[in-house]
Amino acid sequence: MIQRDKYSDRRYDGMCSYCGGNGNTKDHVPSKVLLDEEYPTNMHKVDCCFECNQSFSSDEVYFACLIECIIHGSTNPEEISRPKIKRILTKKEHLRRKISESMSVHGDTHVFQIDEKAVENVLMKLARGHAAFEASQPRLNPPSFFGYKPLHLMTEQERECFISAQETEIFPEVGSRLFNQLVLDNSNTPFSSWITVQENAYLYMVTSQISRFSVKLIIWDYLAAEAIWED
Repeated sequence: MIQRDKYSDRRYDGMCSYCGGNGNTKDHVPSKVLLDEEYPTNMHKVDCCFECNQSFSSDEVYFACLIECIIHGSTNPEEISRPKIKRILTKKEHLRRKISESMSVHGDTHVFQIDEKAVENVLMKLARGHAAFEASQPRLNPPSFFGYKPLHLMTEQERECFISAQETEIFPEVGSRLFNQLVLDNSNTPFSSWITVQENAYLYMVTSQISRFSVKLIIWDYLAAEAIWED
């Protein structure tokens, strides 16, 4: 099999994948806070400027803790299953209090008033990171469509449409991972497929179509998100 790095596209090396600035640091996509230990051995990294790298950190921690608290309907660390999130909520009392104060109980239902700006900041960071890493196509402009929704609140038709593989109608950038997968690796499938970073924790799919580019995410088998850029 041909090594991907040998043919990787170098045009955007050194450019921040999120703002287009000087990519003088590396950033994990996805962030480790969204995964369980032990981490995958081949975690992906993209070029990132120091300012963007720092700006995402607090939102990512909030996002990871929020999702776990929503899943369990509680902010009590003792009722949280993921050890990492349990440790964070125990250590960061101000964060636990912020999420707790956003929660209300209606009968058997726990409702959380989320920090939408923080959640969208994290999800768009992930989408842009995967676009840069997989397709060598930094997507710095706002997407034409961006949305997220818990999987269990989707209709059966919505879930089937979201989860189904998408046909790649055009060749991706020469040298990108998508190009190598389709051509250099002698792949027999014209479809983009889900890439599992960690089972039950994080999956994503990147699709390049004529005048349409999309990134889909599934986080902790709970939250589905998609960003679409139409050229």
